[in-house]
Amino acid sequence: MEIRRLEEKDRQAYDALALSVGSVFDTTGWTRAFGSGITHYAICERGGAMVGGFCTYRTSVLGMSVLRNPPFTPSIGPFLKTCGGATSRLDAWKEAIGAMAAHVGEMGFSLISFSLSREVVDTQPYIWNKFKVTPGYTYVLDLQRAYEELWADVSKKHRHDINKAAKDGLEVRQVPDPSIVRALVLKTFGRQGKKIDSGPLDAVLSGFATPENSFSFATFAGDTPIAGTFFLHDRTTCYALLGGYDHERRHHGAGALTDWEGLRHAQRLGLKYFDFEGSMVPAIERYFRGFGGRLTPYYRVHKARLPIEVVLKFYKREIF
Repeated sequence: MEIRRLEEKDRQAYDALALSVGSVFDTTGWTRAFGSGITHYAICERGGAMVGGFCTYRTSVLGMSVLRNPPFTPSIGPFLKTCGGATSRLDAWKEAIGAMAAHVGEMGFSLISFSLSREVVDTQPYIWNKFKVTPGYTYVLDLQRAYEELWADVSKKHRHDINKAAKDGLEVRQVPDPSIVRALVLKTFGRQGKKIDSGPLDAVLSGFATPENSFSFATFAGDTPIAGTFFLHDRTTCYALLGGYDHERRHHGAGALTDWEGLRHAQRLGLKYFDFEGSMVPAIERYFRGFGGRLTPYYRVHKARLPIEVVLKFYKREIF
């Protein structure tokens, strides 16, 4: 297989293929929100048709060129259309990942650190190309099960918190106004002392989001929203993408009630899976785990020029 920079004339076919075998995050419509740092590449049969693709997102940190995930995007891909038996599909993935790894490795970035699609289970080509590979984890629920089965798998703590929130008079509602979730997200990042670029946030909430591809829920105490989550979805999967919480008006069940209602709404829409877009932060991981999803690994790949790698070994020992 070979890697080609995506041409404008092929964009429509690329997006159709991405939505067919990939996810909403693989489409050019999604990444267009994040500016000129995005470049899309087609994975093609040698001399032949396009069968997959991925993107790169270039930024600059302290004068260094950095390749990473676009904002709010779980992976840069790839997606791949395969056919034939098990061995043929494995061979196709191996060849595609090998071509991708070789291409990315030759692009001249000072620092590379991005996630692969959770469909990718074979990272040997990256290891062979001298990348570091580390696992990450998310939780994925099967929404094709009965509601009673889903509820039975929720932890006792979450069930207690959700029931208590309802008993205490909190009300969860679907909210069409993106500013409600936006304010809660900004408040959460501010409390944690983290910086967030409001440009990409607004591009997602007010630009990309439509009633056809997303929805939001918030939990209210009276007229005051105290927890909210923005959910994005494609043809099969709902993603809990952005969440926020008013720590000053906290209630232990507000967040769980919000996410549980979002999960139920995704099931009512006929979606098959719910992805919590997992975290390696212990407290957040524990919260996601409480909803009873299947622990699902994905892989991150890293590479840096030698002087930078030496420095990063002191600050990011877990990945370098």
